[in-house]
Amino acid sequence: MTQRVLERYTTVCLLLDLIGVAAALALATVLRYSIPVGQTLIPQHNYLSVGLFPLALACWALAAGHFRLYEWHWVMNLRHEAVRLLLATGGAMILASGALYLTYREVPRLLFVYFALLVLAINGGIRLLLRLFFRTRLGDLLAVRIALVGGGRVADSLAGRLRAEAVRWPPLHVVGVVADDVPVTPGLPYLGTPDDLESAIEEWNITTVIVTLPSSEHARIVALTERLQTLPVDVRVVPDVLDLAYARATITHVEGIPLVGLRDPALSASGKLVKYNFDRLIALTGLLLGWPLGLVIAAAIKLDSRGPVFYRAARIGEDGRPFTMYKFRTMVADADRHARAKGPTKTHDDPRITRVGRWLRRTSVDELPQLWNVLRGEMSLVGPRPEQPYIVASYEPWQHRRTAIRPGMTGWWQVNGRGDLPMHQHTDF
Repeated sequence: MTQRVLERYTTVCLLLDLIGVAAALALATVLRYSIPVGQTLIPQHNYLSVGLFPLALACWALAAGHFRLYEWHWVMNLRHEAVRLLLATGGAMILASGALYLTYREVPRLLFVYFALLVLAINGGIRLLLRLFFRTRLGDLLAVRIALVGGGRVADSLAGRLRAEAVRWPPLHVVGVVADDVPVTPGLPYLGTPDDLESAIEEWNITTVIVTLPSSEHARIVALTERLQTLPVDVRVVPDVLDLAYARATITHVEGIPLVGLRDPALSASGKLVKYNFDRLIALTGLLLGWPLGLVIAAAIKLDSRGPVFYRAARIGEDGRPFTMYKFRTMVADADRHARAKGPTKTHDDPRITRVGRWLRRTSVDELPQLWNVLRGEMSLVGPRPEQPYIVASYEPWQHRRTAIRPGMTGWWQVNGRGDLPMHQHTDF
């Protein structure tokens, strides 16, 4: 039922989009005459020729097909559909502008701008209303009911990530796990063995089967997927590369053969250029505006305890390169040599923390000098926190992915608990 409903959804989207394009073109003409912006038009002249409508519809159909706007499946969420809609609208406008230059050159440019904005607004609104209508009227008929074939870490990880998709359309429900042995997967019922998969699909009304068996079970995976070809279910296979995929894997295709990329850069070259230069701009602005506050903090540190204003610490940065990180000093002088017996980990009640230092830490103002590290290109504003060399030396191979990008002044660890979290969690992120 779900697949048929989704097919109807895309068909309705196509028909309403075409109506929306035609309506946007007509409304754009009304707005061009009504809004007193731009050059005054000749009232008697008809700028909207009948031939413009099939031209606009053809441009939309070509762009929407190119950007696969109507190739819809359940793994797409609202964000994915919005991006495709934006790309399709932009592509249609590029095609339309070229076509108008060769045909109807008298169309006012401002009318064309109104048309582009209206197409995006109308067709975007159509999708939001359709989603609301299908969700409220059809309810559970649209729910994607998923069964995971194969237990273990892959199934557990996938189940957790699917459950995290709370706001989805259509809604996702991980019904249970199909495995040879009863799996230990919290919150998921055991649906039986793979030999009983067909009956489990019928009993639990499964719409999607995701196979998470290891690659050593290749022959079994092939036989299983062949059996499922006769059933009205969506079948997907998770590649057995979880132990190698330290970051998000990418998939490319060579003549229909999928290639899973495991060592792609964490940021593309263009992404690094934009992010790091933006970071430098913000850091420079912060240093120029924040120097009076820095002087006040420096004076308070000197009056509160003897020692330098700044604390310099060796840290590991991007690609494993060491650098010196700067902070306002929050502990007594030579605190590193007076570490407590319980180890170097700092806690809220550490007696080495000064009175001013306690306030600086509570407000995170002690991190402000790291704007200088950002300006020098050693750190970023947001990213994994830089780690001490002795900790990086004990990393597992997969944990070195933290150094694939520049460390940040703030990151996941700071937002979600800071020192209260165990070590493995802030190396995970």
